[in-house]
Amino acid sequence: MRSIALTVTLVSLAAFAGAQAVAPAPETFTLRPTASRFTWSATTNQGPITTGQAAFAVGGELQLEVSMDAAGIHAARFLRSDAFVRPDLSGTFSGQQGTGFAVSHPRLSFSSDAFPVNPDGTFTTTLNVRFTNGRLQVAPPLGPGWLMVLDGQSLRAVVVSGTLRQDGAILRLDVPIVLDYDFGFGAVSGTVHMPGALVAGMRL
Repeated sequence: MRSIALTVTLVSLAAFAGAQAVAPAPETFTLRPTASRFTWSATTNQGPITTGQAAFAVGGELQLEVSMDAAGIHAARFLRSDAFVRPDLSGTFSGQQGTGFAVSHPRLSFSSDAFPVNPDGTFTTTLNVRFTNGRLQVAPPLGPGWLMVLDGQSLRAVVVSGTLRQDGAILRLDVPIVLDYDFGFGAVSGTVHMPGALVAGMRL
């Protein structure tokens, strides 16, 4: 009888422990450049930019704080990231000769407040984006050219709706996103427009 009673007690404790929420923990997700694809365009007060190559990929890592329990994921938060862009962005003003516009070696970081994750994995949050590296070089048709260090520059905060789901032994993050960076210096101002998606995963 003691043995049976002890077994029942242990099973009950195990079931109780399994129902407890796991404390939020930073998790590193690897971005998949083959799926994290973007295109870009730019408009300026001196005309549109003709892109040398409109498509680019984003790779590197994202760090999320994920809250889970026996029922699944119920909350998360973007902490920071080291996301690189390949290739560099370059173009010309209205198709003129030479490189009039270039963003070289850009790296991005993403952060957010904590947000709830629905039972089906869907979520909505405001994503803050900033450059952690890069240079913007502009040589416009009118006025002097200039070079700006992008480290620390912010893009527009953007409301995103995505999914964070467990697929077997992998957590998968899929976030359609449109990034916009406003710039201006001297005689030139404009916006770089970048629609695409962030796709990342981590092994449990």
